[in-house]
Amino acid sequence: MLTYVNKACSKHKCLSQSFFAGTGHIAITSYFMHQIDKNQLLADYAQGKRSFKNLDLRKIQLFGQTLKDIDFSGSNLSESYLAYSNLSNANFKGAILNNAQLEQVNMNGANLQNAMLKEVNLFRASLYGANLSKATLAQVDLRSADLQQASLIKTELRKVNLRDSTLTGAKFTQAQLIHSELFRAHGANLTDALIDSNTTMPNGFPSDLQP
Repeated sequence: MLTYVNKACSKHKCLSQSFFAGTGHIAITSYFMHQIDKNQLLADYAQGKRSFKNLDLRKIQLFGQTLKDIDFSGSNLSESYLAYSNLSNANFKGAILNNAQLEQVNMNGANLQNAMLKEVNLFRASLYGANLSKATLAQVDLRSADLQQASLIKTELRKVNLRDSTLTGAKFTQAQLIHSELFRAHGANLTDALIDSNTTMPNGFPSDLQP
């Protein structure tokens, strides 16, 4: 939940710091972040460029693209359309992905550490071995997603739908599961997770009514 925004301006840029209650995260967005369009990004990638850090990529349309090993760290990809793309081993560390469409995306081995994902569609996404440590996920659709061997250490999962997902080998150490859905999730080891009473467990029971 956004609590307040603080702006600091200088001659060259204006930064906005958004503080999220209960997350410990500060999302920093520059109003003058450099923007590039889809055609420029794809042309640069085809020429061998992989670093697209700290860019304003809001609403960029990259449906079905192969962008392996790309570096989007610190970039704002809110409302972007990346469904069915191959983003394996991509770097999204500290990126903002709010309202992004990532249905059936390949993010195997991707780094999403400290990323912000609110109302993101990751239905049937493949996140095998991905690093989501300390990321904030709110109202994210991860139904039927593959999160095998993924790291969710100290990740906040608020109203996240993990129904029918595969979680074998995923690490949930100190992860917070708040009002989330894990019905029929496979292979989940939640021993070290922090789970509230409104979270539905893989067997369909609330966490406080485990048989």
